[in-house]
Amino acid sequence: MDYEKFLIEKYNKISLSVEEVAQELNITKRMITDRVSKASADIPPFRRIGKKTVFPIKPLAKFMEQTERLM
Repeated sequence: MDYEKFLIEKYNKISLSVEEVAQELNITKRMITDRVSKASADIPPFRRIGKKTVFPIKPLAKFMEQTERLM
C-alpha cells in the first residue's frame, strides 16, 4: 500500500498531529506522547514546533510500511 499517497489524500497536508497519528496507528494519544517524551524508537520520526509535536508524512508512511511488513 502507498501510505504516503493515502495520507496526503486523506488529510491534505504534509504533517500530522499526535491525535491523527494515534488514529492511523490505532493506538492511544497518551501512548504516543509517552513515547515522544522518552524519544522511543518504536514511533515514527517527529518534529517539535514550539510545544507542538508533528509527524511529517514521508517518514510516517515509511514507518507504517515497515510496521506492516513485520505483521
